[in-house]
Amino acid sequence: MTVTSFNRWTGDFVGTGFYNADPAYTWTVTGTVTSSTVSFHILYTGTNAGYTVDATGELDVTGTSMTSGTWTGPGQTGVWTGTGVAKLIPTRCVKIKEGLLTYQSGHYLAGKPLVLGYDAYGYNYQAHMFDGSYANAYLGKDDLSPYTGDDVAYLAANPDAASKWYWPYRADRVLMKWNDAWLSNMDCNADAKLDRPTDKATYRGSGAWETNHQWGTNIDGTLWNYFVKIVAAPDEANLVGSDWIAADGSLIGYSIWGDFAVTQEVYTDPSTGDHGLFYKSAHPGLGTW
Repeated sequence: MTVTSFNRWTGDFVGTGFYNADPAYTWTVTGTVTSSTVSFHILYTGTNAGYTVDATGELDVTGTSMTSGTWTGPGQTGVWTGTGVAKLIPTRCVKIKEGLLTYQSGHYLAGKPLVLGYDAYGYNYQAHMFDGSYANAYLGKDDLSPYTGDDVAYLAANPDAASKWYWPYRADRVLMKWNDAWLSNMDCNADAKLDRPTDKATYRGSGAWETNHQWGTNIDGTLWNYFVKIVAAPDEANLVGSDWIAADGSLIGYSIWGDFAVTQEVYTDPSTGDHGLFYKSAHPGLGTW
């Protein structure tokens, strides 16, 4: 059995499967997990279509395996045995203020608790914001300390920073904002991380969005300013060339980072002659998808 969708809030799941001895016997499954108890209903869709099985069982929530249960069908009964690892569904969400959520392995601050408000790099995970040097948006994840503005002192302590692609933009400022679907400020699935969409492999259809505002100074002393809106493409969208197209044929935006679309850009730069609206799709607003 393969679970194709799971709602961690209700415990409801759906999936598909087949009889190992004869894959022509295919079926769909719907079920519910409540604490360590699982119940599900199987409906055959291939050979012997219409045949049903109802099953219940207990999961080993110590994290070692899925244990067995019983099943019944028309004129038949038996036991089932699962494979893989089961995990207890958490009964509450862990918040940043509890001090239990930490920076992940590989981060310069790995193992230290996430903080309320802005951290040393400029991230405010509680408020869904980043405000700081362009380089600081990436330095921590590369196991490098926060940049504070002194190039000589910083490179003396962190010589590897000079080879990073983002180092030339360290003097530029970035203000990012995102919604809960992009990156939550809680851990509700007991993996000790801030939640991202976890019910499927991609961000498609998640409703996630981010805005990114950047500004800096050109070599000639003039100021440039850039703003962009980015949204996750909906499930029903199609990628046509480099554009995400909605089910109604309208333009969502051009593709970026695979699952996402740029819906609007505003760019002002005297050195290039750009001023104001640079790009706008048919759906530039946030929350549309």
